[in-house]
Amino acid sequence: MIPGPDNPLACIDATSHVYAMHAFAADWATLLGRDPSEYAKKADHLKAFIQDDLYDKESGYFFDEWSVHATKRVESYVGMWPVVVGAATKDQAKGVIERYLLNPDKFFTPHPITSIGAKDPLFELLTWHGPAWNSMTYWAALGCLRYAYNAAAKELLERALDESAAQFKRTGTIWEFYHPFGGKPEDLKREVTPPHLMPCRDYVGHNPLFAMARVYDRLKKELLTVCQEDL
Repeated sequence: MIPGPDNPLACIDATSHVYAMHAFAADWATLLGRDPSEYAKKADHLKAFIQDDLYDKESGYFFDEWSVHATKRVESYVGMWPVVVGAATKDQAKGVIERYLLNPDKFFTPHPITSIGAKDPLFELLTWHGPAWNSMTYWAALGCLRYAYNAAAKELLERALDESAAQFKRTGTIWEFYHPFGGKPEDLKREVTPPHLMPCRDYVGHNPLFAMARVYDRLKKELLTVCQEDL
């Protein structure tokens, strides 16, 4: 289904991704000397829908369309996607970053980010129900950078890289997903039957570690320069 105002089943992540697709298409059309208006119009249409209909002002977070005004809903990391793709307003992004991505009771655990808020009743150490995936941490950091929260991006990346390195030193492998509180990945569970009870070993698909390290190094140098200039 195509997400948007005419689809009552629009989910926040897919809607954000389609917005990004149209925004990129408009940019490409401009670079190619073609008319970008068709794509730009669709992008603007979805941006307004995301900001107005998929955002809950009281909680300061984004949700799927069917749960925006529900009394019970899950605080999932997917609500960050409007910030990642630039579909959120500055105030909305501020709330998502400060109240969720940097909140220890939400996603800012020792190994960020959790796939479900740490204090959410549905949080558990089971695949996408709580454990941390480095690919999502990387996207969260890029979202912070998009809205000039450079220090926040650095903190997210630093924690994830440090915890990943600690587990690599201990086990000699890169894990598919990680314990959000610094525990052993071997203690995490999957939603499948044996023998695959724990995260996969030597798993690079969700581990953009080199990209994370490059961004972290750049941010570290930038923030160090700022501190030195302030002295």
